[in-house]
Amino acid sequence: MRPISILAAFTLLLSPAAKGENPSWVWSVEDIAASRSYLAPLEADSASAGRVLFLAIEAGDRRLAVLDASSLKLLARIPLRSEPVGPPVLSPDGRFAYTLSPDGWIDKCDLRALRHAGAVRAGLEARGLALSGDGKWLLAALSRPGGLAAILAQDLTPFRVIPGRDDKGGVSEAGAVFAAPARSSFIAALPGISEIWELSHDENAEPVYAGMVHSFEKGSEEGVGEAQPFARRRTKTDPDLEGFFFSPDFVEIGGGTRDGPGGAVYNLDARRRAARLPANISPRFEASISIQIKSRRAILFPMAGSSELGVLELDSWKILSRLALRAPALFLKQQPNADLVWASGFSGKDKDVIQLIDLRSLRAERVFGPFPGKAVGQAIFSADGKTAFVLLTGSEGGIVAIDTVSLTPVKTLPLKNPVSFVIVLPPPP
Repeated sequence: MRPISILAAFTLLLSPAAKGENPSWVWSVEDIAASRSYLAPLEADSASAGRVLFLAIEAGDRRLAVLDASSLKLLARIPLRSEPVGPPVLSPDGRFAYTLSPDGWIDKCDLRALRHAGAVRAGLEARGLALSGDGKWLLAALSRPGGLAAILAQDLTPFRVIPGRDDKGGVSEAGAVFAAPARSSFIAALPGISEIWELSHDENAEPVYAGMVHSFEKGSEEGVGEAQPFARRRTKTDPDLEGFFFSPDFVEIGGGTRDGPGGAVYNLDARRRAARLPANISPRFEASISIQIKSRRAILFPMAGSSELGVLELDSWKILSRLALRAPALFLKQQPNADLVWASGFSGKDKDVIQLIDLRSLRAERVFGPFPGKAVGQAIFSADGKTAFVLLTGSEGGIVAIDTVSLTPVKTLPLKNPVSFVIVLPPPP
């Protein structure tokens, strides 16, 4: 046997799998810290702070494209440690962007200095990333090791790894993670143990105790609680959910059923189910948007595999209406200062069109498509709603600026295989 083979065999004998442990759990705070690289921020041109930017992700490219929104000119392509999945996450002041790759790398980019600011590997495989409302904390949803990783956003220092385990020893990956700014917390879904966790990032929040507690008086607490920050408030789910939405105050979380039609809503304060959703719908809540229907709060969402939209009232949890579309939609976006929603992301012969939905009549109306043969993705609007920026996917894709009155293109920036983009707005004065 060659020496390298002996070494490999010895390493295998010492591996977690050989000792009967689950190898998917082997990734610690120390492992995260060892992967970390960070550059201190540079002084940036103050004029850049007020600039409106687009950030685009292109398939097969380990770079973040930074575009000037007013001119649709490419400003830079910032190299990343690994190819990202999903759109970037933005800091509250619009200066920094964070991307996540499927193999667990988090990249931090300085949008004013137009450079890479650092990277850290939160885990071996990752599913989602959220940034706290105050911009202090990153929380990564991990599928390997299953659980969550809390990281300080300022310099990418790891703080804690939170295994995805229940109180009976069950294990789960983290399927999704969200920031709840109104509650100074994160919310994570752990489908393998049928739980939703709420984790406060407020260091002064009360500890979390399991079960009923009769006294929280300091020095007289009953039982052992999890200390803050990142103590877990657990909500059991039945059925298991996917594709989530939230009430505006983040007190309630809803989703579609993972293994069939229907869905449910859970109250995070009471930690129990608040409502079941009708079994005759197959919602895609991950593409939903919040709307107002004559002062009634509602969610507008596409139906999976159906050319319909559903309108769910948030107070009664009843389906108010179902709207017929040209084809099944992937993206919805409401136009600012208008009672219009743009539906896009159709497939087949309708891939190159957008359909407008009138929120006053709750009817899907005008269809337009000034880009024949192109596949239309998501739409983003200027703050005044006068311009729509539409993503065209594919090898000859790009971003198209459209006048929302005439519904005609006014400017185009070609991009190669763009898959997502976000707008970066300057902070309010």
